[in-house]
Amino acid sequence: MLIDIRDIKESFRIKSTIVIVDRKFALYVELKDDTKDNSNEAMGLAIYSSSRSTVLSYVTIFESIWKQGELHEQLSHLQEQIRTQQERKKQLIAKVSELRIPIIPILALAEAIRSKKSNQNLEQEEFLDVITRNAKKLELLTHDIMNSY
Repeated sequence: MLIDIRDIKESFRIKSTIVIVDRKFALYVELKDDTKDNSNEAMGLAIYSSSRSTVLSYVTIFESIWKQGELHEQLSHLQEQIRTQQERKKQLIAKVSELRIPIIPILALAEAIRSKKSNQNLEQEEFLDVITRNAKKLELLTHDIMNSY
């Protein structure tokens, strides 16, 4: 015998119990006052049915509510994933922005040294070319990353 017990989250504000046995019998009990210690005082409307159409109606209702609960949980999980990804994106953008800060003075100083052509030899000129070229690559890369987000 298979017993399937499903609980509906309180957030749905359903204050009733549905018991379905082998899709043959259904018992629906409404909760009237959950502060009562006596079940007769706590219960409101109660319906018992062995009518196939009534039982299947309750099965359909319950399964719909259950599916809605599952979808709600999935949606909540996806929303949390989106929030996490958005936070990671903000952190990445902040870090990439920090990369831009040292690039500007590197380029400026390399150009300043290059403009003072006195006492520079060919090797120093090549070093400045390497510094400038790589700093410009970093600048372009950070620009591309910032624009893609």
